Amino acid sequence: MRELKRLPIGISDFKELIENEYIFADTTKMIGDIYRETAKIILLTRPRRFGKTLNMSMLSYFFDNQLDTAHLYEGFDISRDAEVMGVVNTFPVIFLSFKDVKNNTWEVAYDKLKSLLSDLFHQLKDSLQKIMEDDYEKRYFTAILQGTASNAEYQKGLLKLTKYLYNVYNKRVILLIDEYDVPIQSGWAYGYYDEVIDFMRGLLSGALKDNSYLFKGV
Repeated sequence: MRELKRLPIGISDFKELIENEYIFADTTKMIGDIYRETAKIILLTRPRRFGKTLNMSMLSYFFDNQLDTAHLYEGFDISRDAEVMGVVNTFPVIFLSFKDVKNNTWEVAYDKLKSLLSDLFHQLKDSLQKIMEDDYEKRYFTAILQGTASNAEYQKGLLKLTKYLYNVYNKRVILLIDEYDVPIQSGWAYGYYDEVIDFMRGLLSGALKDNSYLFKGV
């Protein structure tokens, strides 16, 4: 463990934690484990407050090819892994959290899920200008951004994004999904389980099952 100063209470952003010199138990070896794991899809289950979100953030900052963050890992275990440090900031990355989709009606939960996907498309819009050259993809992309897409089109959202990023960068994508169970638990608690499980099954199955554009789904 590198000696740092303060307890990171309520902080789950890896960059913020390191740059402000909070205490950090070195879990960076996990990056190498994820990279070398032969399985394409990896499910990490741990109790609440175990650091899952922080570690997902750590993975995102490490792999994302839109960032320059190798300096964040200096002095930690992963910095001595030459193979893995050779791929720092070289992968297209999608990082999505469902932590705020906890509502007592399906209508509100569905609006939040649509908004979450629209925000994600907007976040990646500048990287995907090449996609706009195809009229069909432009129409689909615009419908997601404007919130006018159909339920089925939203369910294809993550699969579509992995395809778009692969086509732009010619490199398979790392997809990081945090708190996927939150909307499902809310659906169970408030009586819209069938609706939310149908949507989440379509969204996640499309992105994670037999997706040739995916390098790792965590």
